[in-house]
Amino acid sequence: MKKYVPILILIFASLFFYTATLRGEQGNFNTTNDIKRLYYDQGPFESSHEKSSYAQMIAIAQTHSVSFPQPWADFGASDVGFYKGKFYSFFPPGVSAVVVPLYLIGRHFNLGQLFSYATVPFFAILGLIFVFKIANEIFKMPRWASLFASLTFGFATTAWGYSVTIYQHIFAAFFIVIMFYAAWRYRQKQKKSWLWASLVWGMYGISIFFDYPNGIILFPIIVYLFASGFTFNQNDSISKIHLDKSFVLTSLIFITILGSFFYYNQVVFGNWKLLHNSLPGYEITNYKQLLLENEAIAEKKSDVAQIFKDRFFPKNFLIFLFSRNRGIFYYSPIFFLAILGLIALGKRMTIEIATLCAVVAVTLFLYCSFADSWGGYAYGSRYLIPIMPVLSIFVASWVNQTRYKFVATVLFLYSGAVALLGALISNMIPQGYRPVINNDFFLNVNLMKEGLSGSFVYNNFFIDDISLVHYFFVIYGFLLVTVIFVLFILPRYDNAED
Repeated sequence: MKKYVPILILIFASLFFYTATLRGEQGNFNTTNDIKRLYYDQGPFESSHEKSSYAQMIAIAQTHSVSFPQPWADFGASDVGFYKGKFYSFFPPGVSAVVVPLYLIGRHFNLGQLFSYATVPFFAILGLIFVFKIANEIFKMPRWASLFASLTFGFATTAWGYSVTIYQHIFAAFFIVIMFYAAWRYRQKQKKSWLWASLVWGMYGISIFFDYPNGIILFPIIVYLFASGFTFNQNDSISKIHLDKSFVLTSLIFITILGSFFYYNQVVFGNWKLLHNSLPGYEITNYKQLLLENEAIAEKKSDVAQIFKDRFFPKNFLIFLFSRNRGIFYYSPIFFLAILGLIALGKRMTIEIATLCAVVAVTLFLYCSFADSWGGYAYGSRYLIPIMPVLSIFVASWVNQTRYKFVATVLFLYSGAVALLGALISNMIPQGYRPVINNDFFLNVNLMKEGLSGSFVYNNFFIDDISLVHYFFVIYGFLLVTVIFVLFILPRYDNAED
């Protein structure tokens, strides 16, 4: 039972932090008559990203279709596409489909929107559990350090703000950790290891329905799985290489899902190669033009070479890492320790460490070659959220090998404060090239002083009793106590048991 204590601590702490910051309000918002009161900032629908995904979810729940009527398209613009007379979200249906079950439950309590958003924290918590298991079981870190890795990813990075609303990046992070852990379990060649290989292939196929780049950023894990399928035998000076047949057979799962992906595109768009985000963008002002030029625009926009170009890499690399409005080290400076942790791990380089490094490198290269590096109005670099659990494991590896835990504590508290500002206030930070004075997290400080928050709990239970600033420090105080307990008290119990 004692081995489950850190996981229980992680679950209960995560439930508290996510519940306190989950964005929502009473209402199901399932008709076009509801739309008029949804246009406001610092709420559950502050960006077109959330609106478009929600509109697609309503369509799936009510009409079992991914297309929706024009009033919902007006609501979701500018993340809505138009093709052959129908309106679609720019985003594949995975996220919208997976939140439908909780939405259907919540609408019986007039909390459909809140329950649908609660799906994302559920997967975030699952991701935190697998971060713990990877650090503890694969990299042999003590339980306290493994727990610190999970808390770092969950609550000392901008991933927190995207865990309490509808975005695809938390799911991408979840796919990375669960696939990597499952591939490692397959590598152990234990009884029924083929089930772990099946899980890897199944998650890989499903991930494409959540975000198209997942097919690329998750590929290093498939290479790791492939390498794990080989066995080497040497008899009488003869070496034999054998590929486990379970690897080949379980790959049929991915092939089947991939086929269903192309079939989905064929049924929905009449073209198996056409993707949601390659549709012509819909705005209220360009409707007539789209009617005339729709198919021609779609064919031109579907050219991936126009979206990804290596010439974007140098500039975007600096933006993603160091800029004041998107830089991962600016918003989460605790990741400076990830560099030190990786150097320490690199001294005993294994295929597991190399795989995680490959995931980080592929993700960076992919998005640094992306034309839209800013990711719209975003709090930090949302594109790098998938690699944050990996970097958090590297952070924990350094903390586990050093006496200077106070350095990690200070950096965690700084990063945690910034992360909480995003989760509690807003994910909408203007793009760097716009003439805005506060285009980093200090914008959220000003909004917090004005009492603007999308938190369901605060707006419905505490808004008349305490200020938003006080509410922020209550949550932050619990975060402070949690990290001090994990770093300075929990290790004593680990050492006592050893």
